[in-house]
Amino acid sequence: MKKIHGIQRIFLNYVLTLLTIAMALSAVGIGILLGKTVNQSTISQYTYVNDRIAVLLENEYDRTDTIMKHCLESQEIQDSLRSRESDNMEKERLELMLSYVDLKSLETYLYVDNKENLYLQAYRNTSYEKFLASGLKEALGDEYSKTCWIRTKDRVFDREGSYLFIGRYMRNMEFHHEPGMLFFQVNEVFFQNILKASAQEDAICMILDPSGQLCSRTHRDSFALSKKQKANLCAKMEEYQSKGISQARFHLQGVGTVIFQTAANSGFTAATLIQDSIFYAVAVRNLLILLGVYAVIAVMAVICSVYFSRRFTKPVTQISNAMKEFESGDFSSTLQLQTNTELDTIGNAFNNMVKNIEQLVQEVKENEQALRRSELSSLMYQINPHFLYNTLDTIYMLARINKEEVTMKMIQALSKFMKVSLSKGSDVIPVSDELEHIKSYMEIQKIRNNDLFQYEIE
Repeated sequence: MKKIHGIQRIFLNYVLTLLTIAMALSAVGIGILLGKTVNQSTISQYTYVNDRIAVLLENEYDRTDTIMKHCLESQEIQDSLRSRESDNMEKERLELMLSYVDLKSLETYLYVDNKENLYLQAYRNTSYEKFLASGLKEALGDEYSKTCWIRTKDRVFDREGSYLFIGRYMRNMEFHHEPGMLFFQVNEVFFQNILKASAQEDAICMILDPSGQLCSRTHRDSFALSKKQKANLCAKMEEYQSKGISQARFHLQGVGTVIFQTAANSGFTAATLIQDSIFYAVAVRNLLILLGVYAVIAVMAVICSVYFSRRFTKPVTQISNAMKEFESGDFSSTLQLQTNTELDTIGNAFNNMVKNIEQLVQEVKENEQALRRSELSSLMYQINPHFLYNTLDTIYMLARINKEEVTMKMIQALSKFMKVSLSKGSDVIPVSDELEHIKSYMEIQKIRNNDLFQYEIE
């Protein structure tokens, strides 16, 4: 990978800074929005689950109510409610009919007719006094023809634990007699089957009785409520039930969010506990997805930035290199840019500048050479007159020694003539010098022509 420097590095720093700021701001915004959305979505999801459990509770209640109605309408029950005592054959038919009731998780049954006779399975044993002491009769209350779900300890058969008793008054449909009471005892599997049909793997689904006591729940082994948490849960449920609220949600401190819905007919409540860890897990999962997306965006942004920055900075680098070569005195380096941007204009201007400077440098060199030649010529011109003057002076002195007056005059006139002609290197001379020049010329001509003409110059 080529080293990144100069404008490209600055460009990448700006891009990465802006990208970091944009990603940070978007992460905060998305995190807040996503957190609310995830919470709402999670709560909606488990509200649906809880509603389904409540519906299954209602369906099971309707099913038990239908069974109770069939029992009520059976001839065996109606015969047992007459004023006369049932014979052994009738009792056996009644017990046989109750034994084959199609009820899931059925443990046993207990039927008390209006003459205080008990009908039990053969292997069960109890008494009417135990029945009265069990509180099942009081639990039916004043309900005339309603099937009641009663969850209580088994005080009838002296079995450990609490059981669900499904009970109802049995009344004769033809005569007005005291009603009997029919109870079916079912085990906890009855509620577990309801929970299994809709329960989720992570949330804790529960079924509570009308007093808020826990009947059944999922995840017994993986999560356990402390006594304090159970007490807080029961207190909250009683608070809502006392206000007549059958459906709501609340947060249980240190545990999570509880969604509940109370079934109208049975009075039992379907509750779902969404642990705080579920929200955290969903938030972390979404955060990891968001970070993964941001990582991909960052990598793509860096790659694209490096690629496009190189395309944009390559002409600038070419210009920079060309200018460095120009500084070293190389005028052969030109730019060939085709970027369809302002850089093309800069490149053309640089080429023209280099060309013009090269021409100027060439002209300066030529002018310097001409100046040197001119100076040399000037020196030569200065040397030649001096040599001529010196020579004339020498001849003048020889003529003077030989007392040749004409020669002396000729040499003196010629010397004056040459001095004016050379004018000491000047292009313009005064008029007096020009007159002196003419006078010297005429003097020379006079001597040459042996006084053939006369002249006079003032």
